[in-house]
Amino acid sequence: MAKNVVKCCLVGDAMVGKTAVVKAFLDKELQPYTPTVFDNYAGQISYEGAEWTISIFDLPGNHDHRDLRRFAYAESQCFIVFYSSVHRKSFQNVTKFWLPELKKYVRRKPLLVLVDTHCELRNTVTSETDTPVSIEEGFSMTQEIEAVSFIECGTLSKETSRKIFTDAVINTVMKRKKKTSKLLNLFKK
Repeated sequence: MAKNVVKCCLVGDAMVGKTAVVKAFLDKELQPYTPTVFDNYAGQISYEGAEWTISIFDLPGNHDHRDLRRFAYAESQCFIVFYSSVHRKSFQNVTKFWLPELKKYVRRKPLLVLVDTHCELRNTVTSETDTPVSIEEGFSMTQEIEAVSFIECGTLSKETSRKIFTDAVINTVMKRKKKTSKLLNLFKK
């Protein structure tokens, strides 16, 4: 594996905005919604004076595509878990579906970044349709699942989408350095 590459999976229910976020990050035009089967993108992030390529696996959010996702999980170092603040079921599925699936197929403790999309729509939801997910619930979920960070994102926000992927790269690099440091300390003994 190349030294300056971070492999990252986007997971979460269908229609939470995973593809829209990655396209905003890459300055790609957003097309009318079509369900994702499996898309791979690459972007560049600068960190600590080096250029990092982030390889992004945009995975299907439909629960019946487990075999497709499992293929990408094995190669990934970071998992960005999405939910929509205006679709409570997608929030609940973080712990009911997505984390159990990751625990089943990822042999190590996954590095998680939790992302709340559609936050700009939170105040437009009426209680007759769905109860919006509060920011406090997002922070609580971050602690519960032991994610390294929590980011609220307007789906089409270039600035916030860049922050999501920068955060993924920084935390993955820090985890690598920590692992390398532990190995070096073992050899010194």
